[in-house]
Amino acid sequence: MPADTPTSEADVVDYQADGIVCLRKAFAEEWITLLGQAVEMVMAEPGPYAEEFVKPGSGRFFRDLELAQRHEPSMRFSKEPPAAEITGRIMRSDKINFFYDQLLVKEPGGAERTSWHQDQPYWAVSGR
Repeated sequence: MPADTPTSEADVVDYQADGIVCLRKAFAEEWITLLGQAVEMVMAEPGPYAEEFVKPGSGRFFRDLELAQRHEPSMRFSKEPPAAEITGRIMRSDKINFFYDQLLVKEPGGAERTSWHQDQPYWAVSGR
């Protein structure tokens, strides 16, 4: 399934300068459908690291980890093109290492605030 909109050199430059870039319509509808199925599957069958951050009935706020190791749709989305291809192009890299995946779902209607956080203290990675 190809990307709907290829990345541009301007996208690469933005990523290199800012460390982030917004790529609209980068995934064909089939990939979005697959990702939706993966989310539904994970929420129906939480793994050993899953957490519910709020009490039932107040708008679900859910997290689970290591999805690509357990669920085929998550594995496909994370390891098959276009995700890997887009990532390699944006990062100007011939090789992409899949390091970690995490799902956060915050349903509408929840009053729980999402606090600001920074991942650097937990993930001691460096390099380009």
